[in-house]
Amino acid sequence: MKRLAISSALVFALLLCLAPGSEVNADPHLRPSSGSLSGRRIFVSPGHGWYLHSTLGWTTQRGNVNGVVEDFSNALLAIDYVIPYLTNAGAQVVCARERSFNTQEFFGDNGDTTYTSSGTWTNSSNVSGYYGTNYRWASTSLTESAVSRWTFDITAEGRYPVYVRYTAGSDRATDALYRVFHAGGTASVAVNQSIQGGRWLYLGEWEFNAASDAIIELSNQSATTGKVVIADGVRVGGGTGQSGHPRYEEQSTYWAELVGAPGSVYNAGDVSCRPLHMEWWGGFDLFLSMHSNASGQTPPSSARGTVTYTYNNGGSTQHSSALLAQSVAFAQLINDQIVDDMRALHDSTWVDRGLNSANFGELRSATSCPSALVETAFHDNIQDAAWLRSPRGKHTMGRAIYKAVARYFNAGATILPLPPVNLRMINSGSGQVTLNWSAQNDPIEASAVPTSYRVYLSNDGFAFDDGRAASGASSHVITGLAPGQTVFAKVTALNAGGESLASEVLCARTPDAQAGTLPTPLLIVSGYDRYDEFTYYQQGSGLSTGDLHVRNTFDTVRRHALSAAKANTVQGGTWHFDSCSNEAVISGSVSLTNYAAVDWVLGNESTADETFSATEQSLVSAFRTGGGALLVSGSEIGWDLDRSSGPTSADRAFYNSVLKADYVADSSNDWTVDGVSGSIFAGLSNVAFDNGNGFSYTVGYPDVLAVSGGSTACLTYSAGVIAGVQFASPPLVNLGFPLETLNNSATRDDMMQRILRFLTPAYSGISGSAGVSVVTASLPNATVGLSYSQTLQATGGTAPYTWDITAGALPPGLTLSTAGLLSGTPAAAGTFNFTVRARDSALSPGTRPLTLIVDPSGSPGGPVVVATTTLPNGIVGQAYSQGLSASGGQPPYTWAVIAGSLPAGLTLASNGVISGTPGSAIVANFTVRATDSAASPQQGSAALTLTVGTSTGGLFITTAGLPSGTAGSGYASQLAATGGVAPLVWDVTAGFLPPGLNLNQSTGEISGIPTAAGSYAFTVTVTDAALATDSRGLSIAVGNGSSDDGGGCTAGDTPAVSRYALAAALALLVLAAGQRRRMA
Repeated sequence: MKRLAISSALVFALLLCLAPGSEVNADPHLRPSSGSLSGRRIFVSPGHGWYLHSTLGWTTQRGNVNGVVEDFSNALLAIDYVIPYLTNAGAQVVCARERSFNTQEFFGDNGDTTYTSSGTWTNSSNVSGYYGTNYRWASTSLTESAVSRWTFDITAEGRYPVYVRYTAGSDRATDALYRVFHAGGTASVAVNQSIQGGRWLYLGEWEFNAASDAIIELSNQSATTGKVVIADGVRVGGGTGQSGHPRYEEQSTYWAELVGAPGSVYNAGDVSCRPLHMEWWGGFDLFLSMHSNASGQTPPSSARGTVTYTYNNGGSTQHSSALLAQSVAFAQLINDQIVDDMRALHDSTWVDRGLNSANFGELRSATSCPSALVETAFHDNIQDAAWLRSPRGKHTMGRAIYKAVARYFNAGATILPLPPVNLRMINSGSGQVTLNWSAQNDPIEASAVPTSYRVYLSNDGFAFDDGRAASGASSHVITGLAPGQTVFAKVTALNAGGESLASEVLCARTPDAQAGTLPTPLLIVSGYDRYDEFTYYQQGSGLSTGDLHVRNTFDTVRRHALSAAKANTVQGGTWHFDSCSNEAVISGSVSLTNYAAVDWVLGNESTADETFSATEQSLVSAFRTGGGALLVSGSEIGWDLDRSSGPTSADRAFYNSVLKADYVADSSNDWTVDGVSGSIFAGLSNVAFDNGNGFSYTVGYPDVLAVSGGSTACLTYSAGVIAGVQFASPPLVNLGFPLETLNNSATRDDMMQRILRFLTPAYSGISGSAGVSVVTASLPNATVGLSYSQTLQATGGTAPYTWDITAGALPPGLTLSTAGLLSGTPAAAGTFNFTVRARDSALSPGTRPLTLIVDPSGSPGGPVVVATTTLPNGIVGQAYSQGLSASGGQPPYTWAVIAGSLPAGLTLASNGVISGTPGSAIVANFTVRATDSAASPQQGSAALTLTVGTSTGGLFITTAGLPSGTAGSGYASQLAATGGVAPLVWDVTAGFLPPGLNLNQSTGEISGIPTAAGSYAFTVTVTDAALATDSRGLSIAVGNGSSDDGGGCTAGDTPAVSRYALAAALALLVLAAGQRRRMA
């Protein structure tokens, strides 16, 4: 147990785990999208990298300071965020270093064994710059008549970049058609071969697996005849460089030489090579250099913030006054955008060090376009370094850089959206699965609103196709699925600015032919949201290559789904399943009670994002009380909910009584488990999961458990301590490590089958053999104003059944009793679609979608019925408008309030529109009446409620301000709220509290001992049991601290190593005190 006291210097790093941010899955789009940067070419230069020193051998240009090696950190910022954002906005991006993390590399040439062809091709060496001994050409044709093919034997599953090489000339096709056959399908890319010859040109990045070859083709098909296409070289993969390290970690000179640049470029030294590399390519609109800063102070440095540089014409190379002015405008936008966004989203005290100019070699040689060098933050400052290590900090910086580029070309540019959230993927019958989602709000960009969406599908959750437009505004129906087919999906959001990064990956499996119309028995919940420095990139000590294997790839449901799809029931049937994000459960978009069993996937989720929030605990507890079966697996559940200090009493009760476990130890220090005799895993032994050398992600701290509340052990670590527990009724399996990290897929499949058989013993997967099935398949028509009565029928299970509606709505005037009687007097004509469910006391429920057509009566429309039953909440001081609706009678209707009153500031017009601006918070109850236009008028009335508050839900925070604090002195202040349904849960949802202070989520008290002076702005949100929320921006001023921005030091022409040695040594001592990967 590595449990050392955490120094005050590391408190800020802990706060990063609680910093808000968009779910930020770094999933670069394949090729340039259409967006605000379409047609623009941007050269991105992340600074530094491995180089061969005359005495030190291979070393980096910057040392390890506060867990940051700038050489690698700059590359991460570029590859994960800057390049994807620029590309998704439509730009063509060229990078001064390799742009892929992939370390495999394959070269193919028209003269080697990777190459085959069909049709007429001619060898040539007339034009220089080819790869190998020569190249081949074919005449273009309106229809394909010649194809060159390169085939590579991929040895490891992964995402690979694809580069091509050719010789350019005026007789070359401007639309040379390359086809990439990848694991997810086939992608076509058109290349202008009249330019940019004699170099490796990036086509895109695709998934390839070891089960099939990577194939790249070049066709002679073109829109223009009389030209030629050139078949020469193909390169697949990112590769390992001369240093023995991944190419993306090496400095620019080695990459420029590999790409094909002349010696005058790559022999100029790393700093000058970067802009000279751009000038050799030619035709760029902007040059962007990215670095982090160092003050040269004795650590810990007090210097913080962002500074951006332009060239000052201090060297022999002179830029025109116009070019200098353009560079200043560009640099100012970058500097301001990073500062503004970091302040708005993370740190209100983020330091703006402004715009500066210098005679930097990296800017001096950029003579053909505006250029800027940004120092994003100080890696020798503890607070700044924490944001450089954080993927959320990097995302904010990377998105800010993209926004600055977009606004350089158009001040009013539309900003591309954030990824969709609240995903759910549900079987909807007849070989269909419906995918739903919600737009993610960007709190600082009003234009970042989606106007459409794109859905990418996969058969294995790894390799996705090139996507299609979503069929609905926030949904997509996947049709034509075969019985028993598993499908995976992810979604992006689009607007005029471009395409967002991708959502998390979800999955569903349709029922097979045996299951027929049996209800879906299993829901897989994606609950692993954590994305902090410990689930992103671990630098480790010294200058070693960082660990990307810890990364949360936001597809952890994948292996659960693949194993569940292979499982068989005792009777020979199979399980079909749905999936959703945990946010979809929290919001009520998906109900756990619709399923017999739930598989809750938590990965390395910890206190940083909570394994089970108070709301989730309530919903899961209710599900278990109702007889629901549960599988939960993850490495930090016990630590989060039941460690010695930190968890609430409710957390402990949930872990001990609902999850049936007791927390024993933070880490087993063991990554193998054995089945316990007599348990569901009896007979299994030496089952290994990922310790950093597997195929999923590193499990840092597997929990050690104890039995609780009648559970029994099912798995133990090699030392005999418990790794998992099971409970008989209702069935539960709780594992102290993530199930998806098992190294052997066959073992994982076996364990999943055992788990599912244990969780759903009565489910056969065979329609009619077990479980409840709804027999009623259709309903007779009803008529407005006439009595209607139909009894629904079901079979299977043990009668009597309990009936309810799970989707859609009955016609007004009809009700469904729990005994299955559908009755009443319809009040409105129309076609009504809804889903009924029949449940018995033991087996899986049965559901069936039904349609009821209500015909109009012989009168003009029957009695008047007010159709509006609920009204959206209003907000004080904001305009409100909502129309009422009715049916029956003779439209149009005349409306009036006949009892009670509307909130002050609102009126009801005779046409049924409630409008105005509410002036105060209130819950108003009133009755409206609609009168039709018939000669003998009919009337209908309804009682309504309209809540006006500062937010939705009638829940209001009454705390208007907070007292100041003093660094080193105790602090306590109570937040307060009125309204809502107890219990209330408090959280900080934007900004952060002063270091040393904490918010008690149950009581709303902010307390602790602040450790650093400053003004700290943040937003608190309170949520009640009905999921109503209210938020308020607050701030705390902490006095009696010292503040000093310190001096600046930035990147120059000469690599520096020695000045970082002391900083690195001292910083590593600090980090050693909190080496725990989870941190919070």
